[in-house]
Amino acid sequence: MFRPYIFALSTLFLAVSSDLAASDWTKAKNDFQTAVGVNQTNNLYNTADTTESAQYLLLNLRYDWLSLYEGFGVYLPATITSRHYRDHSALNDQDYQFAPAVKLFLAEAADVTFESQFRRQQLIAGNGSAEFLDPVIHSNIRSEQQRFAIALQLGRQPDRQNVALRLGTERNRLESQIVLNPLQTDRELNQLDSKFLGLDYSHRVSENSAILLNAEIRKEQQLEVDTELQQVGGGFLQQWSGAQQLRVVAGYFQRDSRGVKSSGSFWNVDNLWQVSEAWQLILSSHRLSVLSYANNSVSQLDTLYQAQLQYALSESHRIKLLVGRRSSQLDEQLLHRKRSELTVGWDWHINQQWQSQLSLTRLQQEDSAELSRSRHEVFWQLSWLW
Repeated sequence: MFRPYIFALSTLFLAVSSDLAASDWTKAKNDFQTAVGVNQTNNLYNTADTTESAQYLLLNLRYDWLSLYEGFGVYLPATITSRHYRDHSALNDQDYQFAPAVKLFLAEAADVTFESQFRRQQLIAGNGSAEFLDPVIHSNIRSEQQRFAIALQLGRQPDRQNVALRLGTERNRLESQIVLNPLQTDRELNQLDSKFLGLDYSHRVSENSAILLNAEIRKEQQLEVDTELQQVGGGFLQQWSGAQQLRVVAGYFQRDSRGVKSSGSFWNVDNLWQVSEAWQLILSSHRLSVLSYANNSVSQLDTLYQAQLQYALSESHRIKLLVGRRSSQLDEQLLHRKRSELTVGWDWHINQQWQSQLSLTRLQQEDSAELSRSRHEVFWQLSWLW
């Protein structure tokens, strides 16, 4: 488990942008995992002048249940995370995520999935999606997200042609956890609403290569401001002897906010290379126009470059090295932020049930005000799979 700004790589042949549905609907499962972790950081709010250290204890419960029946399957994943700070008890909070889904197997080459997600998450000022918040005014906020989607997947000879259509809606409410005025009853800071329609098409032209097409329309709103995103792109997927897989999708987007149109390019590039039995290299780069969590901006352009190297010392021990750089540019403003990260991790599979994870992270940030911020973080977790 790595900390903020570390993103997982999906190596699916047809990359459908959803983190809700089960990745494998062919095998039933009933897993329960508990974990306890400790986190230490020397700059809790990622501030440039006065830094503040913090330590917290993390408790995590995760339940993963998937059952298959004649003609359909049911997926019920749930996660609860509790954090208890040593010297910042006001930040103690609990996160949860519940994402039930039902898949109907209509035919051998057709299925439809009903997805949903209910999620509550604490955001600390200066970190992740709350990076533009002032810790003096809002040291922490709460994000409450709801999402519903229908995904239809069609394919004539699914290993050769595949079409995926996704239609859905989502809402994310950001509420302040600190009330400065006792008479204040409305804690809402921001609300992000989205209605989206996405289409992905893949056509395998040879045993190791495929053509990919992507199109998406999103009608979004931040509080009272409407915005619309349209993007279309294409690319390819190439495999080499089963040891390396390169997936590239790039294209053009246009966003219309308050009658002002902006446009540019987007891309998703992922390269997974199994160099040998012990070495694995993952390279990725993404650029997307997304809704901004900052109240003074409707959208922002996020660009990410990342490399992760893994080395398996044995079947039980794995060393990970990650280097990444991410930038965010707010629309209609000169405000931007660039982040560089270096993370070293060690995973130890003690046995089939027990696993230990240790990571050391150094985060460097720069913004449009030419202020530099640095942060060091140590995280350790011990998990048990029932």
